[in-house]
Order: sequence, then structure tokens, then C-alpha cells
Amino acid sequence: MSLTKVSFSMINGAPVNVLDYGADPTGVSDCATAFALAVAALPTTGGTLYIPDGNYTYTGGLIFNYPVSLVMGENAFMNYTGTGNAVQLGALGKSAIDISWYYVTGGVFTNGDDAVHGIYIPAWVGYPTIENVRFEDFGNTDGSSWGIFAQSQNWLVKVFNCTHQTGLKKSSFCAAAGFISGLGFDFGSSQLFASGNNCLSSAAGGQGILTTGAGSQITGNKIEGRNPNITISSFANSSTITNNYFESLTANTVDSNPGHCIEFTYDGAFAARGLVIENNYGNLHQTDFGNTGSFVAPQDMSAFMLECTVNHNSFGACNTAIPVVKLNNIVNQNRNSGIGNNAAGNGFPVLRSDGSNIFGWAGEEPHIINLGVGVSTETGGSNPRTAKAQMSVDRIVTFSGYIFATSTTIPAGTGLATVPSGYVPNRQVATLVFDEVTGTTGVLTISILGVISLSVNLTSSSVLSLESVTYSIQ
Repeated sequence: MSLTKVSFSMINGAPVNVLDYGADPTGVSDCATAFALAVAALPTTGGTLYIPDGNYTYTGGLIFNYPVSLVMGENAFMNYTGTGNAVQLGALGKSAIDISWYYVTGGVFTNGDDAVHGIYIPAWVGYPTIENVRFEDFGNTDGSSWGIFAQSQNWLVKVFNCTHQTGLKKSSFCAAAGFISGLGFDFGSSQLFASGNNCLSSAAGGQGILTTGAGSQITGNKIEGRNPNITISSFANSSTITNNYFESLTANTVDSNPGHCIEFTYDGAFAARGLVIENNYGNLHQTDFGNTGSFVAPQDMSAFMLECTVNHNSFGACNTAIPVVKLNNIVNQNRNSGIGNNAAGNGFPVLRSDGSNIFGWAGEEPHIINLGVGVSTETGGSNPRTAKAQMSVDRIVTFSGYIFATSTTIPAGTGLATVPSGYVPNRQVATLVFDEVTGTTGVLTISILGVISLSVNLTSSSVLSLESVTYSIQ
């Protein structure tokens, strides 16, 4: 990369070239000393360190304690063989926000077998920008390393157009972690803006993107084969995940957990709240590679969602027996909604949760419950009657055919205006239903509540929507 291709608005002062301080671009010698000398030559008010194209083997030296722009060539291969962080942006031990405007661009990070992380941003270093950086099979052998790791209170972390590709390594891409040792989570101050990144794994696993920052924006990324592709902390409320391309982890992986595209967490007191998950594509690999993961799912049994929307997403290789959105069976997951989601080749996917939490979803395409074909019967009347129904996730049940209203069944053609005033029917219909989450079969009982009063006549194809309906799985 020539300096003419770099945004000069992000560069601080005249560049310092590492070659002028003895860096070896052939990869033979350790460049740690040369890198440290070049860093020391930068003004204490900040500056620009330039690493041109070449192969650089180094055990350290790229530690910056004051604002810097690190500019690397597009083919500057950074072979890190040390035991720390390949790059450190900012001094350790800060206790208040330092808006330093660190900027990193270019370079290809490799190796890192014993590394902690790739580009590390200590706590309280604010507004870092990292773009056009590549990580090729970079990471330590135990899978704990991240290509980019922002520790906590880093405020707006911007990661643009980076690539993180792994082969057999279970390393992860980018975390705005929001954690200070001894103090716990920072309640969302590590906001993340991640856009245009390409994150690919050859079924090795590792995570894609993690954020704890409220109002984070994760948009226009391509993330494949990570477990999960995205993790959203419960502190990252009001975050948006839009226009991304996902491929879930396949069954042919070293990671035994199901591959979810998006996981949400519970951090002791807070639910995932106000998430907007829209216009994404997810190849779930459920029908071709046997993945059992979902598009959106909880990280553990305690996680739950409030006021979230899952709209206009589309899915490939989607098995309708596995819920696209999986929720724990926790009550009061209120005001969640999903509309316009599409499972290519499999009709409309089921956006649903276990048990009572189906109450939480509104606006999605109806869940079809066939109560007809002589299987389901009215109870409480003198003449049992078959019926059909469909239930939507916003608790509206639509009955097709015969409607139950009096102490005896109503023949087709009978007007409901003749129902006695104030009559409250006490009728139920029941049918066997298949629970797509647990794989078990149960009895669904629908109780009709309230007064039915219409002036039209019923026919065998009549449809009546009842908004005051309860139901239970028995």
C-alpha cells in the first residue's frame, strides 16, 4: 500500500518508516528491536508509523502509549511469534477515557501461535479505528485469541473492511468486550460499528463478532462458520444487525455446539432488549449439513429477549422442524415481533419459542394448526362437531367452518344474531400438536372466551377471528 492510498485525514504527522530503523523485510531476522526504535522515534504527541510491503517476523515492539496511525502495506505480512499482543493501541492502567484516535490500516497478520490477541485496545482508550486489516490463520493454539480485542470503555470502536480467515485454528475475529478485571461489565460503553468485514472459518469454529455496547451497528458483513457468528451481550441494547450474510457452523466441525448465527446473552440482571435484526441472509445448513442451530438463539438457559424485532430476513437450507428463533421457556418476554421472514424452498419459517413464550411474538405469518379432518371435536355441546383453525403468534385464532356458540351446535346457514344476549360460551377444541422445539407431541386446548355476536349467516367456509383467546399445552 502506498501512502497515497491512505486517508490522510487519519494520519498523524510525517510517517516514520520502520526500514530506516533496521527492520528486516525478508522475514529472516526478528524485527522487535527495530520496531521499538521506530515507535520511540514518533513524536510524543502522536505520529504515523509506516511498515511497507514485505515479510516481517517479530516478537514485539509495536506497543503504542500515545496516539498513532499505524499504516501497513497491503502485502506487509506481520508474522508475530511473541507471547503478548501483536499490536497494542494505548497504555495499560488508564482509569478515565482517553480519546486518542488510534488508527490502523493495511497489513496481513499471521502466526500468533502463542499470542494473546492480534490488535489489542486496553481499557479507556476511546474511538479506535481499524480498517483493511487481514488476519490469515492468526491465533493461539487454545482458541482464546481474538484478531481485534477492545477491552472495555473504548466507546466507539470502528472496524471496517477487515478479513479474518482461519483454517484449523479456532480463533475469533472482533470483540468489543466491555470487561474490566475486578469491576465487571461496563454496561455498554464499548459500542461497536462493524461494517464490510469478511470472516471465514473452515469449520474450525471460534467466534465472529462480539459486542457489549449499547447502540452497536453490525451491518454489511460476511460471516461464515463461526460459533456463533455474532454474540450480543444483554448490555448491548438497541443494537442493530442488518444486511449481513451468515452461514452457520456445519455438522462437520470440531465444535460440538450447534451453530447459531446470532446468540444473545444474560449477564445477571438484564435481558437482550431492543435489538433490530433485519434484512439478513442466513444459510442455516440444517437440511444439507445437519446443523441443529437456529438463526437467533440464547447463549444459555437464562438468556431472554424483550422488545426485539426480527424482520425481513431470509434463510437457506432451513429445516422447518427447527425454530428460526429459539427462546428459553421464560415468561414475560414481551413485545418481540417478526414479520416478512422467508425460508427459501420451505415456505414461511416458524418464528417461535417454547411453551408460553409464543405470546411474545407479534405480526408473524400464522402458525397453522389443523383442527379439522375429523380429528378435533367440540366439547360441551350435545353434538360434537369438527372444525379447522389457524393460530397466529399474536394470539388471534381464526376458526374456519363451524363456530361454537350455543348449548347445541349451529347448522350451516344459521345466523349468529340469534345467540342469546350475554351468553358466554364455555367451549373448547383440542388437537394433537407437534412441538418443533422439543420434538414432542402434546395436546393443544383452545378455550373460546367472550360473547360471539354476528348478524351474518354461517356456512361451511365461514371464518371468525376471536381476539380474546387463551390456550394451553397439556
